[in-house]
Amino acid sequence: MIELRRVECDTDLETWAAIKTTVMPDEPVTADELRRAETEERLLVLAAQDGATLGCGIASPSSFPRACFVGPRVLADARGRGVGEALLRRPPLTAKRSDASGLWPTPMPEMLAPAASRSASASSRSTAR
Repeated sequence: MIELRRVECDTDLETWAAIKTTVMPDEPVTADELRRAETEERLLVLAAQDGATLGCGIASPSSFPRACFVGPRVLADARGRGVGEALLRRPPLTAKRSDASGLWPTPMPEMLAPAASRSASASSRSTAR
């Protein structure tokens, strides 16, 4: 079972920043930047299974009325195991904004590429290891 927990300490912030930067290297973030941008309405969580942290997520009010911005980020080796789905579908992310009637998810870059491109990208990553 995938466990979600709130980011609550400096170590959690470092872990969250490292995962987000690994998943989205064109948008790096540091724990200090996360700390400075903290608001009461923003929620950061980590997703773990069997003691291993596999992903991170963010939820905050959207600029769209009654919507919540949700950003799941899953490490490449953990994809296809339900981590992203857990980050999108289960509390605490979806519960952060109680008046939200919709979510505004931000996909990972691989989700935007055509299927053939994703397959080629995955193959090149696995052969590079």
